[in-house]
Amino acid sequence: MANSTKEILTARMTVAQIDAIRPGLTRRMVSDELVHNLYLKIEPGGAKSWLYDAARLRGQGEGRIKLKLGTWPAMGLADARDSARDRNDERDRGDDPRTLQAEREAEAKRAQADTVRAVFAEWVMHKKLAKEGLKSLAEYERLVGKNVLPLYGDTPISSFTKAEVREAIKVMQRRGSASSANRLLVLMKQFLSWCSREDYVEHNVAADLVTTREEGEGSRELSIAELATLWRASDQLIEDERDSIRLLILTGARKMEALGAASAEYRNGLWMIPGDRVKNKDPHVLPLGALGKPIFEARAKRKHLFAESIYPSMMPDLAANALAAMECLTEEFVEHWTLHSIRKGVRTALSSDEMDEMGEVFSENIAEIVLNHSLGALNRKYNKSRYKRQIGRALAAWERLLSQEIAKQTGGNVIQIAG
Repeated sequence: MANSTKEILTARMTVAQIDAIRPGLTRRMVSDELVHNLYLKIEPGGAKSWLYDAARLRGQGEGRIKLKLGTWPAMGLADARDSARDRNDERDRGDDPRTLQAEREAEAKRAQADTVRAVFAEWVMHKKLAKEGLKSLAEYERLVGKNVLPLYGDTPISSFTKAEVREAIKVMQRRGSASSANRLLVLMKQFLSWCSREDYVEHNVAADLVTTREEGEGSRELSIAELATLWRASDQLIEDERDSIRLLILTGARKMEALGAASAEYRNGLWMIPGDRVKNKDPHVLPLGALGKPIFEARAKRKHLFAESIYPSMMPDLAANALAAMECLTEEFVEHWTLHSIRKGVRTALSSDEMDEMGEVFSENIAEIVLNHSLGALNRKYNKSRYKRQIGRALAAWERLLSQEIAKQTGGNVIQIAG
């Protein structure tokens, strides 16, 4: 029973003094002279720990407020003093430090339980119960299971950082998987956005990360059906992103030409791209139809149509955001594509069977001229035609074919004109 008594000492503690204190036959309590209500407890067996032991203030009830703060030397003297000061402040405000400590411990326990692995499993289950994107879930689980969970699966989701998301992406890039890295980043943005909405995290740490540079000529082309789906899905984007995507779809222009478009380049339904903004330095005139004109006319007071918001810093994310919008619209996995995929898709559509079935047939030369591809040095030397009427016919036919495909997908609904 001797161990149930206490021997209380008072000292202005130092680290050297703490190390020098030897256990006695009974429990020893050393009160710190510097911080009130802080004690070092020394058990007869030699274990040392920090205690907070304070009287309740008037109106806080009877008895004393006692808390274990930590063990020595895991909790050092400075940390113990800081903790005791915080508990004194809580008591002085009228709060019960024990209640607040229990809440902190519960939150810490919850954080340890809510690991990236566990919360990702919750997200997958949510998608299944909501029947959202079911065809894509296997791909999502594969990407995250292979590239994120082995690195950070046991990390509390509340501690998951932007740097860790970026590192997982970079690991894939270093393996030469740039396309898959882009897919993973889009997926992590979706997942962490849900985590933010469900209060697992305060904010989406991946929100401002951008995808890797586009693969350019090696990218695939979007089919006519995919271009129609992309048009519909672009309604989910901010206005400038929506209309820049739609200008690319309508004209097949190069991304640098479309995203850098200036108001001065538009007049009377014609988009006149100057030679200094064209890859082959050859000025290009594109007659616009009912869907293209409002994109320029709605921005008549701007010097640049899109430069202020998305060109060029956000260009990599434009395709990623649009791809995510397509998946949200269709609830299906969409194979990765780049902005160049739109241009390749338009070129393919101009020579497609669908165009032929609609009664429109264009020569290979006209299809190439629509995209402002060079037809060779000899042709440039002798042929000075700008083909404005032929380009206008081809783009009008493409707009009609696109509209028909959109109407097919929406059950006959007329597509909305921008602006």
